[in-house]
Amino acid sequence: MKITVKSIYCPVTFNVEPSHTIAMVKALFLNHKGISASQQRLLHNGTILEDDKTLQHYGIVDGTEIHLALKIGD
Repeated sequence: MKITVKSIYCPVTFNVEPSHTIAMVKALFLNHKGISASQQRLLHNGTILEDDKTLQHYGIVDGTEIHLALKIGD
């Protein structure tokens, strides 16, 4: 399935499986844009997505948009 990660940079679409974890999605974005996973905060429907949960856990399906916010500091 395809999901889109929207950020200040531009939307990026990835081919993923429902069983992929949020950490795996962050790794895809790291490989594409070079932003470390620790700086990424992914959100869907106002919920911060936890690294160890799967896309399926959050009800994310084909065509879903996920929003990326960058952590400042830390």
